[in-house]
Amino acid sequence: MIDAAVIEGYALSPQQRRLWRLRPLVAIDGRDPFRVCVRARVEGLHDGEGLASAWEATRDRYEILRTAIRGLPGMSYPVQIPLDFDRPAPSIALRDLSPHPATEQRAELDRGWRDLLRRAFDLDEGEIVHAEADRLAANEYELRFAVSALAADAASLSAVMRELIARCRGSHPGDPALQYAELAEWQNDLLDRESSEPGRAFWRDQEPASAAEGLCPSDPIGGGRFSPSLCPLRGSLLPAEEIERVAADLGVSPSVVLFAAWQATARASVGDGRFTLGVSLDGRNFEELEGAAGPLARDLPLRASVDAETRFSDLARNAAKALAQATEWQQCFTWDEFDPGTSAAGYLPWVYEWSERGERRSGGAGLKITELERWSCVDRFRVRLSAYRDGSALGAELHWDEASLSEPEARRLLERWEAILGDAVAGPER
Repeated sequence: MIDAAVIEGYALSPQQRRLWRLRPLVAIDGRDPFRVCVRARVEGLHDGEGLASAWEATRDRYEILRTAIRGLPGMSYPVQIPLDFDRPAPSIALRDLSPHPATEQRAELDRGWRDLLRRAFDLDEGEIVHAEADRLAANEYELRFAVSALAADAASLSAVMRELIARCRGSHPGDPALQYAELAEWQNDLLDRESSEPGRAFWRDQEPASAAEGLCPSDPIGGGRFSPSLCPLRGSLLPAEEIERVAADLGVSPSVVLFAAWQATARASVGDGRFTLGVSLDGRNFEELEGAAGPLARDLPLRASVDAETRFSDLARNAAKALAQATEWQQCFTWDEFDPGTSAAGYLPWVYEWSERGERRSGGAGLKITELERWSCVDRFRVRLSAYRDGSALGAELHWDEASLSEPEARRLLERWEAILGDAVAGPER
């Protein structure tokens, strides 16, 4: 148990405050859905005990992975308290499945993944990470991690996994890690600076004039319950070469082309006019933050004006401009100012995110890590399109709130987006 006499701690960041206020509103059976999970295959790894040691060293290097989130009397928010090194912290759970046939291995691995998507965290005691590894063959393992969104986002979990594999091949980081408690202090200080006013003004301009423009209140369909789908719908293989060509012709990135098609899909669903979509950015717009661990990502509101006469080329170029501005000012966004009346309960129903996925190889020892699945929920949503690049391929998954949409409705929405994207690629000037 954490000593009740401990009263010192660090203030939560804006992202952590947002999540803390959301948790009691949407928690299901006492377990909130806000977490980041990844499942990966590692080949060329010879020593499971070495993996456990590498994990412990990685976890110890980042305070946020051994941090308790603990409420104190008289405070509206809890504080984050890094655990001392002499306190026990969960290690990686190792199992040997190599004696079992492949069919039994797959069943057990899938069962472990489903459990990880639901397993509760004990934030008060510092159980903020679940880490598992199963040995499948002599030099092959599957890794699974689940981290509370109060402690990590997808980018930070990827950075942690890269360091873990680097340690497995004998490489050790030379520079001290940037600790999240320091980042939280910096973020809070930034919002109080006069220099942040242009960015805060930008986000005030994105605020919807009404719920009809895209901000859901605290009690939408589903009676306030939030139940994100655990198995996303995977779309068809996207025409990567054609999308790359159109993007180059328009002077935008392939990600922007996919986002513009998502905007057009929203217009087809909610009607012409102005509306607000969410876009997820990783919060790492400074070089010093690229390898940082902790929740920096957030869903940001972007207003758009789209009607049936809007050409896709114009939509894409406007989207690129809006995304560039959002990236520049992302550190200045806070729900407390954007939606002060319901700063915890209001949310963006339509969200778009982009990521780089796929196989990553570490040098020096023949280790290869291949990401198999990723599941990330850092805020509430109704539908969330997760587009990604995997090598030379482009793909997308649709996550949806099962309390608001049925699976057939979600599938029709994904198919509508694919159709709109196909039309846009065939004729972007239409």
